[in-house]
Amino acid sequence: MKRNLRYELVTVILGFGLIAVYYFIAFDSKYSLISWVYVFLIVLFSYYFIRKSKLLENMQCSSCHIKSNLELQVKMLEKYTRFYLISGTAVVPLLMIFLGILLYYKKPGLANRNILYPSADNPVWNSW
Repeated sequence: MKRNLRYELVTVILGFGLIAVYYFIAFDSKYSLISWVYVFLIVLFSYYFIRKSKLLENMQCSSCHIKSNLELQVKMLEKYTRFYLISGTAVVPLLMIFLGILLYYKKPGLANRNILYPSADNPVWNSW
């Protein structure tokens, strides 16, 4: 579990980090807010991975009462896993909504030409 946790942490840092660097550099830094969102996600998930790693380290305690110690740590591991499942699932739709709102306010001219936004030429029912 610890090995997979490390691989996942590296994947999150590299994946989100590359996206953050791209938006810091591209578009004349107009969309640096997107980079900050990804940096926040890196920090949030890194904190999660560090906490879970410490929990897995504590599970190897040889001098602890085995049954009570493992029961407590399994409960914590279930909480961490539930948080990861919910937050990982919620990140994608929340980012899509955030990016849609950001694009709407940063590029208002694009909204009139795009099929996804309601306008005089595109009724609301068609954009839905």
